[in-house]
Amino acid sequence: MKTVYKYSIALILLATAMSCSKSFLDKQPIGQIGRDGLFQDVQGARVALNGAYNRVAYYYAREFTLYGDVASDDVVVLQSSTGGSGQQLTMFDEYNFQSTRDGETSAVGHIWLNILEATNNINNIINAVPDLKDKYPKSKGELDSIMGQALILRALCHFDLSKVYAQQYKFTADASHLGVPVLLKTPSPKELIARKTMKETYAQIIADLKAGVDLLNQHPFQNRFAATSQAGMALLSRVYLCMGEWDNALDYANKVIQQGGFSLVSGNDYATMFLKDSVQSEMIFKLFCRKVQ
Repeated sequence: MKTVYKYSIALILLATAMSCSKSFLDKQPIGQIGRDGLFQDVQGARVALNGAYNRVAYYYAREFTLYGDVASDDVVVLQSSTGGSGQQLTMFDEYNFQSTRDGETSAVGHIWLNILEATNNINNIINAVPDLKDKYPKSKGELDSIMGQALILRALCHFDLSKVYAQQYKFTADASHLGVPVLLKTPSPKELIARKTMKETYAQIIADLKAGVDLLNQHPFQNRFAATSQAGMALLSRVYLCMGEWDNALDYANKVIQQGGFSLVSGNDYATMFLKDSVQSEMIFKLFCRKVQ
């Protein structure tokens, strides 16, 4: 009798398992949403753009901003100890120009990881917008603005990545030395992406900035905490400055000035411009870094 009872229980459990549909088990993690689910509508693109700004602000709020000062020895290291054992200092290896096998777990690896994470989020937006424009033609203007901002952010990511992981543009006469991987879409987990030359890297940066500026000139808006057309032109001026193309650098800087709306802050307000979240007259584009997670 017990054996029959056990078999009955087993058959009931088997029937229950077979009746469970795949959709019942296939659920999104709480608080997360997949790429396809996010880009079902225009609101998803808005949310994704906010997330992209957050990721760019995140790498600026961490080791990337410190890297130039640390690598150039423009800092003073104050080493302290706790309980007689030396305390690990942030970016100490970079300060001493040391490279270790565990470098990917320190600042060098973090900068690479954080910038590419931001780039991935941005590329998801850029690749989703064309389908959204077909699906929501009445929102074309807003989606073009989202695309323009995303293009400028992608250019900024590649520009910043090349500052840390490549020699400066004029290191070779024709900029044929290695730049960084140029990512226009999310690679598969096992896909190996080769570095482009510095010339190719900067060509993509300039193409993205110009395309972004063109879109945002068609749909202008003013927001010092967003990638506006003025922000794109200011970045173009800086890129051309790094390339040694002085006329282009001057031209785009003048375009920003001629559009108006900007003026130098007083000496007393200069520190406030960097330390506070309030809008200052000299600001062209400021990443909102407060409470970055």
